[in-house]
Amino acid sequence: MKRKLKIAQIAPLWTKTPPRTFGGIEKIVSLLTDGLVEKGHCVTLFAADNSKTSARLSSVWPISISEETKKIKNEQKRKDFLSKSLLDYYNVAEALRRSKDFDVIHSHIGEISILFAPLLQKPILVTQHNPFFTKEKKYHREIFKSLGKYQNYVSISLNQRKGVGVPVNFVANIYNGIEIEKFKFNESPNDYLFWMGRINKSKGIEEAIMAALRSKNKLFIAGPIEDKDLFERVIKNDNTGLIKYFGELSFNKKIEFFSKAKAFLYPIQWEEPFGLVMIEAMACGTPVIAFRRGSVPEVIKHNKTGFIVPPFNKNKKPNVEGLIKAIKKIDKIDRKECRRHVEENFTVEKMVDEYEKVYYKIIEDYKKKKR
Repeated sequence: MKRKLKIAQIAPLWTKTPPRTFGGIEKIVSLLTDGLVEKGHCVTLFAADNSKTSARLSSVWPISISEETKKIKNEQKRKDFLSKSLLDYYNVAEALRRSKDFDVIHSHIGEISILFAPLLQKPILVTQHNPFFTKEKKYHREIFKSLGKYQNYVSISLNQRKGVGVPVNFVANIYNGIEIEKFKFNESPNDYLFWMGRINKSKGIEEAIMAALRSKNKLFIAGPIEDKDLFERVIKNDNTGLIKYFGELSFNKKIEFFSKAKAFLYPIQWEEPFGLVMIEAMACGTPVIAFRRGSVPEVIKHNKTGFIVPPFNKNKKPNVEGLIKAIKKIDKIDRKECRRHVEENFTVEKMVDEYEKVYYKIIEDYKKKKR
């Protein structure tokens, strides 16, 4: 039997862990942390002070960055604060300062953490939840080459690794997982489509609305408004009665909307590394219709748990026609297969087990390198 580990988990400080509504990274960190505690490991979570966890909580700031920004009424000052905030770095620094207390340090804040790996006496693992850097590859290439053996990276999809362009040492690819028992399965949906996410152009809200309107389907929308102009133009000013906005949803409300939808639309406009909403929808039995971008082909089984649509038509425009064709045949998807797919591939238990294996591996590898 392998010994229990002392593990540091470093979460972003954007919102509390777990978040009340939106905050996918913080949600995954919360599930992983509590799962490791349940397996008997001693875990310290470095997160916002109002976080809730079964681990030991260490905080460097009383509230999250998102809460801090809400206190700043002047928009320019708010932007300045966000661009110059060092709170996430401060959080990383506190965890690394205490590195001797742990067997392994696991950071969810990105490449900043790995820069300090040579200074530590313990191995550090970084899960890259956002796209890898693509600018200044020559500059990054030299840095990562110099870091060499100190690197330990986990990707959350194989697609995320494409085009990195620098010598990153990937020790594993681990998909995100959810507490599937909390997602209510529904075999008999209502007659509406669902879209949920941060309301901005990259999430494909315009394409989802066009597909719904042209196919004469109701589309329910939920999520925080990031692009106010976009919201006013495509949602608030709709006069068809088909488009309905419900704001930000609580966890239980989110599950209700997922489970009753006949399909979840996900026509993303960027190479999204994972997309947690896809597995949340399928866990409820709801098939996903998505553009073939980012991790989509790794998460959805085409013709089995939804439809993967080419992102552009022959005129190199967003393929709304493809979305409409998929909507018309959504009844062919077996909702039980959607649920089964998540149960087999995207559970918290599977995610925690895979991370645990990586911890033991990099600890052993680190010992060998020191000899």
